[in-house]
Amino acid sequence: MKSEGLLKIFDTDSELRSFIISLIGFIPKVQKKGIDVTIDLTTFYEMFFIGQDKRNPSSLIGNGYFKKDDFKSMLCQLGGIKRPNFDSDDELETKQMIRELKVQHKSLVKKLSLLSKTPSLALLTSKTADHDNARIVRSKAKLLTEEINEKRKQRNRETIRIEKLTVLKNELNSLNRNMDLGEIVCFDCGSANIVFKNRNIEFDVSNKEVRSEIIKSISDNIADKNEALLSFSHEINILQIRLRELEKTTPPDLFQLAMFSDDIRTEEQYDSDAHKTLLKIQELENRQLNVKKGFNDTKTQCVEFIDRIVTSMNEYRDAIDPNARLHFNDLFSKSNNVFSGSDEQEYYYCRTMAINDVLSHKFPIIFDAFRDGELSSNKEEKMLDEFIGLGKQVILTSTLKKEEYNSGKYSDKRITSIDYSMHPNGKLLSPDYNEKFRNSINSFGGLIILS
Repeated sequence: MKSEGLLKIFDTDSELRSFIISLIGFIPKVQKKGIDVTIDLTTFYEMFFIGQDKRNPSSLIGNGYFKKDDFKSMLCQLGGIKRPNFDSDDELETKQMIRELKVQHKSLVKKLSLLSKTPSLALLTSKTADHDNARIVRSKAKLLTEEINEKRKQRNRETIRIEKLTVLKNELNSLNRNMDLGEIVCFDCGSANIVFKNRNIEFDVSNKEVRSEIIKSISDNIADKNEALLSFSHEINILQIRLRELEKTTPPDLFQLAMFSDDIRTEEQYDSDAHKTLLKIQELENRQLNVKKGFNDTKTQCVEFIDRIVTSMNEYRDAIDPNARLHFNDLFSKSNNVFSGSDEQEYYYCRTMAINDVLSHKFPIIFDAFRDGELSSNKEEKMLDEFIGLGKQVILTSTLKKEEYNSGKYSDKRITSIDYSMHPNGKLLSPDYNEKFRNSINSFGGLIILS
C-alpha cells in the first residue's frame, strides 16, 4: 500500500488489517477470556455494511470469534460509553499475587495452629535442637527439600533455554521464507554473501544448506532438552515421594518440629504476620472488585444505549409500514424466532439506519442484494427516500428483471444508477486485462501489485 508517500508491504492479512485499523482511527476492544482484544474489521463493518451471504438476524453475519454481545459493546464504546481500562498483564499479576499470599497465609495459620497446640514449642525447639532424632529428621528433610528446589531451578533453566532456541529457530525459518520471497543483498556492494549473527550463532545466510543444517541442529537440541525436562520432572517426583515417606514414618510433632525449627517465632509474631498478609489479600481482591464494578456500571449504561437503538429501529419500521406486525425487542432476534423474507430485509434496514441515527457515524451505508426478500414497491420507495435523506453515500446492489430495465424503474435524478449487466463475467480474472487493471489501481495511489 502507498500511504503518505511511503510504500508499505504486508506479508499477512493480519498486518494489512492492522494498517487499515490505523487509518480508521478508534476501533473498540472487548474482553475475551480475560484479555482485551481489538474488534476485527468484519464485525466493525457490520454496523454499516450488510452483505448478501450468511445473513442471520439472531447473530452476526460474520459469526465466528466475535459474538453479538461483542458487537453491542463495540456500539456502546463508539457511542461514547467509556469502558474501564482492562490491563490483562496487571490482572494476571494480581491473581498470581493473591494466590501466593493465600499460600503464605495458610502456612502462617498452620504454624500458628501448631504453636497454639504446643505452647512450649519455641522452648521445646531450643531444648531439643540437639536431640539426635530431631536433628537426623531435620537434616534429611532439609536435604530433600534443597534437592527438590535445585532440580526445579535446573528444570526452569532448561525451559528458558528451550524458549530461546525456539525463538532462534523461528527467526531462521522466517529468514528462509524471506529468502524465498526475494533475494537479500548488501546495499553497499550488492554482494549476496550476507552473514546472520546474534549472541548464539553466526553463519552465511546465502548458503541454504548451512541454514538447513543449523535449523536441524537447533531442532535436535530442543528435542534433547525436552527429554531433559522429563528427566528432571521424574527426579523431582522421586524426591517428593521420599519426602512424603519420611513424613509418614516420623511422629507428626517431631516432623513439624524438624521442618519449622528454623522459623519458630512467638504466637504474637505469627498472628501479626497472618493479619498483615490477610489485609494484603483483601486489598488486592477489592481492587479486582472495583474493576468488576466498573464493568457492571458500564453494562447498565450499555443496556440503556442499546435500548435507544432498538427504539429507533421500531421508529424506522413504523415509517415504512405503520401496520407492521414486526416488532423489535433487541438488536438481534431470538434464535427460535428468526426473521425471513421481507421481514429479514426490513430488520437489516431498520438496524442499519438506527445505528447510523444514534451514532451519526461517518461511514457510508452499503447493502448488497438490497431487494433480496421481495420487498413491496411501496416499502422500497420509502426506504430509498430515507436513504437519500441521510445526506451521505449509500451503495445498494440488486439484480433487476428485464422489464424493470425497460421501464426505467430507477431513473431517478437523485439516484446514480450503474448498470453492470453489459460487463462480461470474470473479466478482471482474465490475464488479458492484468496490465490495465494494475494501471487503474495505481491511479488511486493505493494498492501496489508486486509481480
